[in-house]
Amino acid sequence: DYKKAQSQVEINDLDLLLARDNRRWGLDWRSTARVGDDLSQVATGLELRRTFGDENLNTAVQRSQTSILQQQNTLAQLTETIRNEITDRLRDVNSGLAQVESAQRATEATDLQLQVTKEKFKLGRDGATLFDITQQEENLVNAQNEELRSRIDVLNSIAELEKAVGITLE
Repeated sequence: DYKKAQSQVEINDLDLLLARDNRRWGLDWRSTARVGDDLSQVATGLELRRTFGDENLNTAVQRSQTSILQQQNTLAQLTETIRNEITDRLRDVNSGLAQVESAQRATEATDLQLQVTKEKFKLGRDGATLFDITQQEENLVNAQNEELRSRIDVLNSIAELEKAVGITLE
């Protein structure tokens, strides 16, 4: 859409140039020749012309100028939309990276809890049963799954950012 809007601005610039050119004086060189059985005639000359009082010429210039302003406005809006989208995607990526870091710390903490529970169980301390170890292992698997989900979300956010920037197509 952005490239299309840029192209339209260029087309409108050319239309304005043509409209302005149509208001100028026209200078043409004309020549004619007639060859017949007993008569030959050659004529040449310069022809200068200008249309006076035709408001369509001025209207075309004003219309072209208005089209340029409208298209430049559209281009500015698209630029702002793209800038906002990229800012949002960057925010999503940064947020996702923070979630991955948090999930990594949670996984490490859960793994440490499992190791402590296993050590307590080996030593025969109170509060460490086989059920506790199983529960801690399940918590570790859940934490690892959450970390994996966070990493996938970050990769999806990066893909969306690349799409917004124009690196990746849909």
